[in-house]
Amino acid sequence: MQTNSPPQRESSPSEANRRRFLRQCLIDARGEFSRFESPHKIIEIALLTAMGALGIASGFSSLQASEANGGHIVGRGLDGSAATRIAAQLQRLCDTWCKELEPPPGPYQIDVRRPSDVSGFPGLLDGQPIGLVVGWRLQGHTAGFMGLGAPIRDAPFLECETEFLRHLTGHMLEAIRAVEANAVIHMLKNELERARQQAAEGSLRNEAVKKELEETRFRFAGLNDIFHELNGREDSKQVLEAFLLVVMGIFSVQSGLLLYWDAADRSAYAALRGFAERMVPPSGPAEVRSILAGLLASQAGGRLEAMQAAVLPGEQLKASPLARYNIRTAILFRIDRAASGVLCLGSRLIEDQYGNTEKELLVTFTQTFLAFLKNSKSFETIKRLHHDQQQKNIELEKTVQALSESRRIIAGLEKAGERIKSALAGAMVRSTRASLLDIALILLAGTILGLVYNFAGPAGIPVVPSVWRHPPTARLDLDQARALMDSRPALLVDARPAEFYNQRHIRDALNLPPALFDFVYMMRFSRIDPQTPVVVYGRNISRLYDEEIAYQLTRRGHTNVFVLTGGLAAWQARGWDLSP
Repeated sequence: MQTNSPPQRESSPSEANRRRFLRQCLIDARGEFSRFESPHKIIEIALLTAMGALGIASGFSSLQASEANGGHIVGRGLDGSAATRIAAQLQRLCDTWCKELEPPPGPYQIDVRRPSDVSGFPGLLDGQPIGLVVGWRLQGHTAGFMGLGAPIRDAPFLECETEFLRHLTGHMLEAIRAVEANAVIHMLKNELERARQQAAEGSLRNEAVKKELEETRFRFAGLNDIFHELNGREDSKQVLEAFLLVVMGIFSVQSGLLLYWDAADRSAYAALRGFAERMVPPSGPAEVRSILAGLLASQAGGRLEAMQAAVLPGEQLKASPLARYNIRTAILFRIDRAASGVLCLGSRLIEDQYGNTEKELLVTFTQTFLAFLKNSKSFETIKRLHHDQQQKNIELEKTVQALSESRRIIAGLEKAGERIKSALAGAMVRSTRASLLDIALILLAGTILGLVYNFAGPAGIPVVPSVWRHPPTARLDLDQARALMDSRPALLVDARPAEFYNQRHIRDALNLPPALFDFVYMMRFSRIDPQTPVVVYGRNISRLYDEEIAYQLTRRGHTNVFVLTGGLAAWQARGWDLSP
């Protein structure tokens, strides 16, 4: 540090007192500096301390940071124009002042000059009574001035006073450095805190990603288990039971229940696993059908489309007969309009509650299971059709064998008939007049031959029609039948053979001949609701086709079967719609 002020001689008695006073002012100023965290406030305190300690009426202190627009000036006892001029020239003055200084060997540099040494800075004094200028520069980035007017005592500054200004400016710069250091520390703390927050957020994101990956792995593992267990199973009941066991294993479920109903073949399935022995599944198809009908009638069930599954609300579970099984969650599913079911799960071994993720997984697994169940149903249908075809082939083979045997019998009968004919011809030659006994014998022989031929052929006519042995079928006249079909969905069935049906039939009537009943029923009538009314017509003199078909439909479970009185002829007589 340097100063251009020449040494001044001081009187010895006052020198010691003056130095003690200035030293106390430095101590007080240092304490004041520590209370503030703003460089602007610190330079203001330094100016006031210097003016008070040295008895100065006017002065200014300025600070110019290296950043643009970083200047700040504090004035006391100056007119407004002087402060404005100093502020306007502050950057230029700092640049000019700093060029004359050597690079500071330490963290800062202080330069104290008297008025005679600042002639190169006219804008700094310019009409103002400035007695001393203290310039300073922090290492590389901040500089400033403190300009002090002449002392009130009208005497030059003493050496101890210039020394005091150097020490005061040094304490001021130390305080500014401390503030800047605290600001840097505070900034670093903030950055560290932000880094910690980012790290914490990153950790949370990592945990979320990890949890999501675990859930994805769990989902894929569950799907793999379902594919492994259900793949290749062709029996629907095996698919249902395997799915229940796999789901219980995946979710660590203590108990489970699976109900299934297929209206197409009127089959039901109920499996109970893990419950106490006193808990039994629904007793029969009727109870299973009733439970599922109630669930499907709910709001959740009403929205289900084919090959879909949905979680049942808890309040609906409590209101259903399933409540006695202490079910924690249930998944309702539908394959098509005829087939549906419900998967019910009890408490888990790990935790009792099923979260949203577990419920979504259950729905996904159930929809995957539906594909396997539908495939097994299709395979069973194919097996059933194949079995029916085999049975028909066997029946056809038996019919062919019977026809062959009948042909042999007929050939023998024809030979016997020829012999009888020859014998009769001989007898007629011998006798020109037949007796009553001969006629009776001829009639008896003809009757016997006719009966033998009729019973030998597979298409023979029974002596007593089979429909006579069937219970009577309810009948509807034309008006009742027409009113029934107009008021609600009903089926009109033509029971005659196809060749008669193709010639003429009632419009919209379906053909169901007795000879093809099993095949046509399976293809066109097996999925019809058994409660749907069915009106049958079609007969001739020798065959009551309508009675036969009505009886067969009743055997298949149809409860509203009627025979149309008068049949096709009465319908035509009314002039109602016919199809050619």
